[in-house]
This record gives sequence, C-alpha cells and structure tokens, in this order.
Amino acid sequence: MPIDNTSIRHRWAYSSYDHETETRPIRHRWTYSSYDHETETRPIRHRWAYSSYDHETETRPIKHRWAYSSYAHETETRPIRHRRAYSSYAHETETRPIRHRWAYTSYAHETKTRPIRHRWAYSSYAHETETRPIRHRWAYTSYAHETKTRPIRHRWAYSSYAHETKTRPNTTL
Repeated sequence: MPIDNTSIRHRWAYSSYDHETETRPIRHRWTYSSYDHETETRPIRHRWAYSSYDHETETRPIKHRWAYSSYAHETETRPIRHRRAYSSYAHETETRPIRHRWAYTSYAHETKTRPIRHRWAYSSYAHETETRPIRHRWAYTSYAHETKTRPIRHRWAYSSYAHETKTRPNTTL
C-alpha cells in the first residue's frame, strides 16, 4: 500500500522542528531549502559546507538531523541563522531565535527573553526581561536607553545621541 505523503510523514521527521513551525512538518532532509524562511534557522547542509560560516555560530554547527532534538532550542547561544538575519536586530536578542509566535507557549520558560507578542502587551512585563523584546521599529525612541545595545534607528534620529556616532551631524545649516 503506497504511503500518502499529504497526511503520513516519515516517523523520524517529527523529532525536530514540527512543533516550532506549525506550518508543515519536515518531510525529509532534502527539503530544507524550500522553507527555511519559516524557521529562520539555517537549513541543514552537507557537513563539508560548514567551514565557510563556522565563525557565525558560537555553538557547534548542526551536523545531521538527529542533532536538533537534543540541543537546538536549549542552547544559550543563538542557533544557526541566515547571514541576512544578523544585519538588523539579531544583536538585540541575546539567546533566542525568532520563531513563529504560536510556538512560544511551549518553551518560553527556557528562553532568557520573553517571546514576541503584540506591542500592547509589553508594558506589563518589560522589567522582567534582560533585553527588551523586539518591537516595531517605530517604538524604539521611547526605550532606547533601556537596551544593552542601541536599537537601530533611522539616520534622521541620530541628532539626540550624535556624540556616540563617528560622524557628527551638520549643524552649520
């Protein structure tokens, strides 16, 4: 009897990321490149490919599919993410990766920072987090002094802390 791939998956496919994505389970190890935007962690590649971006991870790279269930979501350092994810606000979340908000309820107690929730919920538990959770970029001006690292703001907003920047604003106009 043939296997219906739309409903039945391989038994070992459920051991890693199914509870975090909730979009579709991992069918087999060759399908990572098609939905790596859902997990925001690097897809699993051949182990010979790791040497090029080993310097991006503080933990050892993920060698094979069995490695996920053991330490991927429990490490204190951030799991492997795409290069493009580092440029914006990766430095503001010390430990936890950005995942779907539906997955947070199960392991939110394991992370140092609170999960991402609606912006209206921040005022109640902001004092409990080591670093502020990620909010919309329009909200940064109000608590920029509370974060360990300065949030990224538009270049027009630099006049208030220009002494921290390498270039000074043009005040001769």
